[in-house]
Amino acid sequence: LIGPLLGGFLANIFGYRMPFFITGSIFFLLTFLTLIGVHEDKSTLVTEKPTGKQPSALKSAKYPMMVFGLLITSMIVNLVTNSINPILSQYVRQLLEPNESHLSMIAGLIAAAPGMTAIIFAPRFGRLGDRIGSEKLVIG
Repeated sequence: LIGPLLGGFLANIFGYRMPFFITGSIFFLLTFLTLIGVHEDKSTLVTEKPTGKQPSALKSAKYPMMVFGLLITSMIVNLVTNSINPILSQYVRQLLEPNESHLSMIAGLIAAAPGMTAIIFAPRFGRLGDRIGSEKLVIG
């Protein structure tokens, strides 16, 4: 949620290049810190192969079709919310006044809106699912 907002704010002040340089620098720093900071403990590695066939996680779930439905629903929601990102700034530019100078910030706010909506409504839908049942909620 902070990424689109911060990126829009920085693009509004410095232009579109600066958020890319900042993001690249952060990724480089995180990669470097991971390479030197993360060490695996190889003493706990399992060397023997498990006997018998392991059940799949989906089949061991109590309601596998419901889990599959949740995965499909999540994929569709992500597809819909992320499909507008490449053209978002152009669309916002068409909707704003010709002399509006906060285009990047408004586009960042709009890009962050689905996540903000999820933060607001996820607890409510969780309580509703506890009350009426998650299966009915997913079907609805």
